[in-house]
Amino acid sequence: MIQPRLLWSRSSAALLLALACPAQGHPELIAREGLPLPGSTLVATHLSPPFHDAAGVIGFAGTATNGATASGFAFVHPSVVWAGSVSSPVPHIAAARATNGFFQTVAGAPPVWAVRGELAGAPTVVLQTSGGTLLRTGDPVPGFSFGVVEGIDPSPRVTTDGSLYFVVDTSIAGGTTILYRVTGSSAAAFHPVLVGGSTVDGIALKRNFHNGFYPFQVADNGAHFISMVAYRDYASDRRAIYKDGVVVARYGTPIVGVVGLAGQFLATYSNTAVDDQGNWLASAETNLGVEVLLRNGTPVVREGQVLDGVYLAPQGGPRSVRLAASGEAAFVWYSTVGARNADHLFYAPDVTSVGAAQRVFTAPGPVDFTGDGIADATVLSLGPAGYPPEVAIERGWIHCRVRLRLADGSTPVALVRFPLP
Repeated sequence: MIQPRLLWSRSSAALLLALACPAQGHPELIAREGLPLPGSTLVATHLSPPFHDAAGVIGFAGTATNGATASGFAFVHPSVVWAGSVSSPVPHIAAARATNGFFQTVAGAPPVWAVRGELAGAPTVVLQTSGGTLLRTGDPVPGFSFGVVEGIDPSPRVTTDGSLYFVVDTSIAGGTTILYRVTGSSAAAFHPVLVGGSTVDGIALKRNFHNGFYPFQVADNGAHFISMVAYRDYASDRRAIYKDGVVVARYGTPIVGVVGLAGQFLATYSNTAVDDQGNWLASAETNLGVEVLLRNGTPVVREGQVLDGVYLAPQGGPRSVRLAASGEAAFVWYSTVGARNADHLFYAPDVTSVGAAQRVFTAPGPVDFTGDGIADATVLSLGPAGYPPEVAIERGWIHCRVRLRLADGSTPVALVRFPLP
């Protein structure tokens, strides 16, 4: 376990700071609702989760105001790269889980980004990219001679080869979900990766198989893809992990050689992540209800164990997983002990060491943004209430959207980066 850092004060408040964030250095506030965005006069009114590119550059989207006019924005470190006014035809970002995908072609080149948003004053949802508006609800379904787009999922992804991945809901057959890979702006550039109602590796999928809680991920280099998929058997709510065209874990996959899980099998799955080499992580639950974190199909963290001094109590489990192109890994484990709920942020320098991950921060907990040993706020949770935490890895830091409580009692959403162990 990492030893808590010693602060200048020996007070109980200082000790709480050290226990909440045991890493060297101190957390830093990147953006906060109610404050101007970095390098901008726009004041943030809504912040979406952070995203990292292959080089570790951080970006995020949201909604901001100049005092008179609201606008959506896309931020790629170190500045705002796009802002759309409500009086213009570009979207106002209103979706609570709108996220960005970014990549940079060469050093110094403008970033390529994608944002899912809503047109101000209209129910139209759009997918806005650095090249312009790519798709809107009401458009014909790309690659099909029938049906229209009825919804666009709020989590587009961009890879270093220039491909854009996103999910749409369509009117086909009463409601069919399609995951696309897009390599250009023409209809021929839209390539379906998964289609609801189809059969993959012997599993018949639900026709509407994807929503914001069934995440897909793409390796930064575009070489690997992973997603949780749901069986068409609606009564069972069975799920599987689909990676690179093959189901790598499904309902009934046996657990072999893992202490404490003898005789159990994997029953359901949720969060996923994949790196440039094809290594993958996923959160899962066994047939006896034990929450586990899988690495390439094998449980390496499970409820009931102690990980870096943290007891992973039952009635909890992994809520977010992330792999970076560098091979670094991060995940959030939600835990309940009595009446106390906690989010524990863990980090591993490579995917092989996930089973021995180190704790970075525990919420609720105080944060010192200035390094003076005095708490500036309390992090109530990693992620706003009702939404799973989503983290991004930058060299030396982990970025996370959090809910703060300030001295005046207000509880704004903020983006915070935590130093790595």
